[in-house]
Amino acid sequence: MGRVGAFHDGRLSGFHHRTSECPVGQLIPRDRRLLGTGGKPLCEECRTLLTVQEQTLGTGGTE
Repeated sequence: MGRVGAFHDGRLSGFHHRTSECPVGQLIPRDRRLLGTGGKPLCEECRTLLTVQEQTLGTGGTE
């Protein structure tokens, strides 16, 4: 699973993303992705994917 640095779409989304596997984050064209959280909460899809990754790999927290 591809954990990535936080990114968000400054125009459309109220959330930031942290995994390349997120179907919502994948909809943001690369040229519109802004680095960082933008002060936005983590996308629920990303949170779910990262939780599954933690349970599978026994890694640390999602934040």
